Amino acid sequence: MNDAAGAVPRKLVLFDFDGVLVAGDSFAGWLRREGLRPPHRRLLAMLLAPIGLPLLRWERTRSLGARLFLHVAVLGASPATLRRSLEAYGGALVQRPDRIIAEGLAALREHQAAGDRVVIVSGSETSLLHAILDALQIRDVEVVASLLDFDRSAVRVVRHCFGAGKLGALRAAGIEPPWDVAYSDSASDLPMLREAARPICVNWPDAERGLAAQALGPQVRFVTWR
Repeated sequence: MNDAAGAVPRKLVLFDFDGVLVAGDSFAGWLRREGLRPPHRRLLAMLLAPIGLPLLRWERTRSLGARLFLHVAVLGASPATLRRSLEAYGGALVQRPDRIIAEGLAALREHQAAGDRVVIVSGSETSLLHAILDALQIRDVEVVASLLDFDRSAVRVVRHCFGAGKLGALRAAGIEPPWDVAYSDSASDLPMLREAARPICVNWPDAERGLAAQALGPQVRFVTWR
């Protein structure tokens, strides 16, 4: 992508969010601390726990388990209330130093300073993600994230930006592979990482590094960020 004749091409850089810029699962944190905090929802979640918790332990069923508890979290709440709750939680999350991955944020800002096009691609919910980025004063990045449609009795997943679904979400946003650099902490993002000239695996367990090396080839790089 050249802005002028002879200009250095602008790099396209993708960042996963949870585990790369913030520690832990941001949306699951909201579910536990806010969405399921009211007594009637907490009771219903406890009744469903024998079914839902085992689903959350496995990557293949994690989405189903999350949706189960998500439906509980929206019971009786207006869409506006839920959005305010997500935004408030996002703003509060960054006040906890243990949730911020400083080296990830430094890498993002280095790319911005170099003039790269930075896109955050996340399974987290869009309103929550924007609230966290605003609180971190991260500007001038594009966001492709999960999108939910709330009402008082149910929730509809408009876009689930997870695993191979990230490629479809990126295409819908007009962002086509290949990209120059991609950062992720999860094997679920191998489809996204395969499309990068320089895939970077953040905080991957030793047991999964062989899988990444086999899938991504010699260009893969492993980093440990705190």
